[in-house]
Amino acid sequence: MSLLSVSRKILGRDTSSPKKKTVAKKGTPAKPAKKSKKTKVQSAAILAGKLNLHMVITEKSLRLHDQDTVVVKVHPRATKHQIMQAVAEKYGVTPVSVRSLHGQPRRRNRGGVVGFASAYKKAYVKVSDINKLQEV
Repeated sequence: MSLLSVSRKILGRDTSSPKKKTVAKKGTPAKPAKKSKKTKVQSAAILAGKLNLHMVITEKSLRLHDQDTVVVKVHPRATKHQIMQAVAEKYGVTPVSVRSLHGQPRRRNRGGVVGFASAYKKAYVKVSDINKLQEV
């Protein structure tokens, strides 16, 4: 078994070859092919991993805990709905609202080389009860 097939098995991708189309015999009506519906709703645990969700611990975020707000960094393309689902699954709280912002890449000088730090997205998630927050 090759390394590629092992990684596909771990990630849950199908490694089998595509199915062949069946041809109907003469005199019998052809059956319509069944279309598989792909659900857009993913498991929130998997979603939290894909969004690279982790809590931000700063003085400001600790002050916001008094207002039942959690500050998290997420993937730059994450939507508010995905953030709500991931926070609910990972931390075991019920999100009420989400406010998000984009952090622009900052210019960094390393010797004579100019580079940029990565862009990020930060979300302020207001939860119903901060005391139920489970740290993972």
